[in-house]
Amino acid sequence: MRLELSGHAMLCCGLIAIWLLGRHGVVPLFAPAWIFALFPVIVGWAFLCQRRVRRTVRRAAAADHLRCPDCLYDFRTLDAAGACSECGRAYEHAAVRAQWLDAQRRLKGAKEHAP
Repeated sequence: MRLELSGHAMLCCGLIAIWLLGRHGVVPLFAPAWIFALFPVIVGWAFLCQRRVRRTVRRAAAADHLRCPDCLYDFRTLDAAGACSECGRAYEHAAVRAQWLDAQRRLKGAKEHAP
């Protein structure tokens, strides 16, 4: 929850700073100033993207790692191999489960190595 608030706050602050700099004519006089205003936007966007990836992996884990990697359709009620009813992607339960478990492992590894 903290990352979500930080991401939204940084995104809003950066957008407001860019708007204010442009409104008061500061951008043409001090060209590098808008670069500093963009920094919070980029950092906020990164936090929000990271949150979305983590939420998607959690949703897959809640469905026993049997969700379509493209559209997140639940494969638990479908055959062990076939095509996704939603997007048409070919799947096998074992391969899809391995893909989601690998994504979950990579996220945990990134979390452990984060400063």
